[in-house]
Amino acid sequence: NYFPASHSVLDCLRHSNITCVRGNHEQMILDQPELTDERREAYGWERTSAALTESDLSFIATWPDHYEISPGGVRILLVHGGPSDSLNEYVRPDGSHDWLARSPFDIVVTAHTHLPFVVNPGDKTLINCGSVGFRRDDGRLLSCALIDTNSRTAEIISMDFPGQHLNDLMPYPSAVADILERRLST
Repeated sequence: NYFPASHSVLDCLRHSNITCVRGNHEQMILDQPELTDERREAYGWERTSAALTESDLSFIATWPDHYEISPGGVRILLVHGGPSDSLNEYVRPDGSHDWLARSPFDIVVTAHTHLPFVVNPGDKTLINCGSVGFRRDDGRLLSCALIDTNSRTAEIISMDFPGQHLNDLMPYPSAVADILERRLST
């Protein structure tokens, strides 16, 4: 909900048969919490709320807050936050990953920090795929993760942010514009 076209993005996802995992911003849209004026502006709250239909909200409500898959017997957990709090947990590359050794999963994929990384404590793999729109380490880049389940390894794939399309994203809130401008220029 930082950028416009929320309805169009959801329409694309709905018709692409893509499995989505609910994150903190989707949950906020469903819960409609009280927000400060600053957050309302940064999130483009009024624009997003006005753009989404009841069908969009129903679609978002079907998304699980975590998703488990086992391709070739490799157990993978996909979650926006982390295993303890699927929506809001911050899992960082330099944090303690002791919990991963006790986890039943071979690979855990997170995203909430928007910081791309791959770490391999022991025989497990922990991935943060970064972000396809608001990466926190380098706003000039978009990222995703490519996972090889045979070797239980992953690679972060980074691409240039299509800066020539920034005007297509207008109007975005001034608070986000300032953040984007700083990130794209560093």
